[in-house]
Amino acid sequence: MTPTPYIYQTLQVTGGEPRLTSAHLLALGEWASRLFDVDYAPELAAFEQRVKRLVSEERYPDSLSSFVRVEVDTDGEEHLLPAGISLYNGYTLRSITPSAAIIRYDLPFCEGHTSVRESAAQFATLQAQLRGADIAIRSNVKGECVTADDAPLFALRGGWAATSSTREDAEAALTRHIIESEGLQFMPEPLNEENIFDFDELFYIDHRGVTSIGQCNGHIYMSLKAERIARQIENFFH
Repeated sequence: MTPTPYIYQTLQVTGGEPRLTSAHLLALGEWASRLFDVDYAPELAAFEQRVKRLVSEERYPDSLSSFVRVEVDTDGEEHLLPAGISLYNGYTLRSITPSAAIIRYDLPFCEGHTSVRESAAQFATLQAQLRGADIAIRSNVKGECVTADDAPLFALRGGWAATSSTREDAEAALTRHIIESEGLQFMPEPLNEENIFDFDELFYIDHRGVTSIGQCNGHIYMSLKAERIARQIENFFH
């Protein structure tokens, strides 16, 4: 039996409130229309109530962030799934510093969060682990380094930042805003296989928080500004 394709987003819920909900729903609606030719545009307040009800039913603790996964199938049907809890409260800097290996592959069809993308990311992680790393940095056919552990990837050096991640990602869009508000400028060229080793820091962000990369292909990175950026992202919600 062939699995039904789907698109998905994962929401962080902190203090009982789903975060970046409008941005996540907008992404789901756009990809549902583009890929499945169906409408998905739930009323915001009603959707958030469904998320909160699921969190309550799962008895997730209020003292930590929790995660809810939203899947939309080819018929436009919404499925809310419990996705566990965090060790942290909010978009904080995680204590892990994984090693990474650059794995070159392109996504079929689109950059959206699809069931195909998810499977490709799992396979890339396996390939990275076979090379002795913890996670994969995805490099596309152009050599642009787009994601790490299938999350938007950013690089920092002095007063400069770089990324190749799509602006359609909710956490990536917020991170761009925070980085610019910190007075850093984005380089015109994308983060890629050639310039990635010129930077001092690499980090990625998604519903889990901010994660600094310790090394990539043997090159060691620091974690100097990522913690401040994580704090500023969290301050955005207060």
